[in-house]
Amino acid sequence: TYSSCGGDSTGSVCKCDSTTKNQCQCTQVKNGNYCNSNNHEICDYTGDKPKCKVSNCTEDLVRDGCLIKRCNETSKTTYWENLDCSKTEVKFAKDDKSETMCKPYYSATCLNGQCVVQAVGDVSNVGCGYCSMGTNNVITYHDDCNSRKS
Repeated sequence: TYSSCGGDSTGSVCKCDSTTKNQCQCTQVKNGNYCNSNNHEICDYTGDKPKCKVSNCTEDLVRDGCLIKRCNETSKTTYWENLDCSKTEVKFAKDDKSETMCKPYYSATCLNGQCVVQAVGDVSNVGCGYCSMGTNNVITYHDDCNSRKS
């Protein structure tokens, strides 16, 4: 049997009745992407594009927010894993203070299925200045020691 894997959203049309001798027959839609379960194929939706892959698991691999369904090929079971954001780059302004002063206050985390850089802790009171993230996602330390000496 074939199941739709991304591709055309209309999927395949299946018919199981007396005209097919009660055997399910499916017509595949042009430009559709189908996985063949007879070849142990499942659909992997976890990457950029859905693709068929040969697997010991029988469930499609999907994403749900910050969770990714993976297959343990040995036990033939699926399990959920958190999206790994550890390789997400935290960018700092190229100056002598931004990275040193602000690094402890920012980290990459998963939010709504995407890796994002967020402030952790009070960035408004760092040393005698503050840290901010610009629209370009670059973090800058602002020294305002002079204005705080009142």
